Amino acid sequence: MTNSQPYELFAAASQLVQQQLLFDAMRQFMAITRLYPDHELADDALYNAGLCHFHMNSFKSAILIFRELIQDYPDATIYQDDNTREFGRTAAKAHYSIINCYLGLNKVEEAKAELAILSDFDDAYVFSAMNETISYKKLGLIAIQTFEQLK
Repeated sequence: MTNSQPYELFAAASQLVQQQLLFDAMRQFMAITRLYPDHELADDALYNAGLCHFHMNSFKSAILIFRELIQDYPDATIYQDDNTREFGRTAAKAHYSIINCYLGLNKVEEAKAELAILSDFDDAYVFSAMNETISYKKLGLIAIQTFEQLK
């Protein structure tokens, strides 16, 4: 297998996501992580596998994958390409996604507990459409507040 293989597999899995073939995409992302555990895309592939579960409303499975990412890749950073609008450690995105999973499961207290963990990730953020920096902690807080307002 060539050094470009993980990138090609990642691009193919991303294409499956675009086609709404989430189960197939999830399997492909998981394969990248298993075949190339030390590659710079391994944490991102694992995150995307969890995100596929999330979009299939398989919140408990998504949480397990996000927790695996946090445990196995605590200091990994979000892969940077020309279109990247996210920066910092991938674990911050995983914690934020766990918040959303808990909200999907109607477990607000667990979501709030996860939000507290994001205080350790001030260096992880996204750029909004208006090019404003928004931390994952702030995104998590907004998600919880919105959820509570809609109840």
